[in-house]
Amino acid sequence: MVKSRIYIGIFIPALCDSPAVIRAVLFDMDETLVENPYPYSVIRERVQDFLISRGVPRRDVLAMRRTYEDTLRLSAEHDLGDEPLKFLEDEEVRRAEMSRPHPEALPLLGWLRERGLKIAVITRNTRRAAEIALAPLMDFIDLVLAREDVRNAKPHPDHVLTALEALSVSPSEAVVVGDYPYDIEAGKRAGCITVGINTEAHYTVEGLGRVRDLLELLNLIEEGSSASPAISRRGQ
Repeated sequence: MVKSRIYIGIFIPALCDSPAVIRAVLFDMDETLVENPYPYSVIRERVQDFLISRGVPRRDVLAMRRTYEDTLRLSAEHDLGDEPLKFLEDEEVRRAEMSRPHPEALPLLGWLRERGLKIAVITRNTRRAAEIALAPLMDFIDLVLAREDVRNAKPHPDHVLTALEALSVSPSEAVVVGDYPYDIEAGKRAGCITVGINTEAHYTVEGLGRVRDLLELLNLIEEGSSASPAISRRGQ
């Protein structure tokens, strides 16, 4: 019987196929590369209060599941125009201004870049917020795709597949890293290896710093790789 293996801070599931050598790593932003002073749920609550103040029935507001998509839908249904979406974006920007890079982000991104891997960030945040939060890390990031940059944001695989197309990398050559089920679902549906930070995925690690340990443990990076030039960091 093949048993799952548990290393320090890393869970390797049983009977997991040996992955191929990878060429790109796609990261979630919030609570993966970037730490925030309060959870996104606070923004959702503020948006819900805003919608209720504009006359949207409380029962409809409390049924919200995806903040961005439901804000768009309820705004259209109740003829509220762009005001609720502007409120949401301003809240995200305010939150991003208080964010900071995860302590392990720069060392990990630098290590990946030295080995020639392409690096992307896929986030459900607005681009304005992403550019603020990621500013200290942008020298190591090849591509950022916010929700405005794709037809369907995470957990839809379009978010991942659009990034891979821009990077010229196939799904089998990419790893998606995130802390939330939406990240993992998008990566799996796109056909990528997934690494969950304290969340269920193909591989699970206890923190961002363990991603390097995992990649080395699985021998996922080709020996002799060297740094490659960055491509456009903007959305397409």
